[in-house]
Amino acid sequence: MPRASARTPASAPVKRGPKPKGTLSREIIARAGLALLDRSGVEDFSLRGVAAEVGVRPNAIYTYFPSRSALESGVVDVVLGEARLELLTDEDVDWAQRIQDYALSLREALLRHPGAAPLLLRAPMDGPQALTIAEALMTAFIDAGLSGPDGARAVYPLLVYVVGSVALEMADTPGARAPLPSEAERIAARKERFTEIDFDAWPGLHSARSVVGRWPSTTQFVWGLERLLHGLIAESGEAAP
Repeated sequence: MPRASARTPASAPVKRGPKPKGTLSREIIARAGLALLDRSGVEDFSLRGVAAEVGVRPNAIYTYFPSRSALESGVVDVVLGEARLELLTDEDVDWAQRIQDYALSLREALLRHPGAAPLLLRAPMDGPQALTIAEALMTAFIDAGLSGPDGARAVYPLLVYVVGSVALEMADTPGARAPLPSEAERIAARKERFTEIDFDAWPGLHSARSVVGRWPSTTQFVWGLERLLHGLIAESGEAAP
């Protein structure tokens, strides 16, 4: 299967300062939260901080997001919205290629916002973008030959794989802020750390250390994605990707 990569522009910058009455919206607030995460990381993320970002009192945020959890979910939805959904819905493209292209686009969107990575593991992915993505992925899996229920089941491990991979990449780059160092720089730093490990107790890892050193890479991501898709549709009777 050919590899594909897609880039979309980063989130539009949020203009800081007082907002005229009636100009706030859920999207403006969520984008302000994302801008704060990109700049300062999750440690400094708060309702008060987001309120300052848009120039309102903290109580004004509750009109749109009744809790920090709801705000975090809104921020995650903004990040998800940066991936190219049209890659999933092009009926002229094979279902497996559609899913792979989209998964790569989603991975890139998530990697553009390292400060938001912790939210992916704790904020419910139940916003409009998340549900739209799930619907489109389910349709692609049905096109692969899965039943409706199995298509819905297949969406979950696919999203777990993408989000989990990004979370582990971010864990490998502690304290990262946007923009991330290049993939080559991140891999080089990981390999450098490996030179300090005594591998006597782990001979298998020692023999494969060049592979392990490249775990946080696009190549590794595609390798796992192809095999995941193969397994998910193995019983459908369709040809594996």
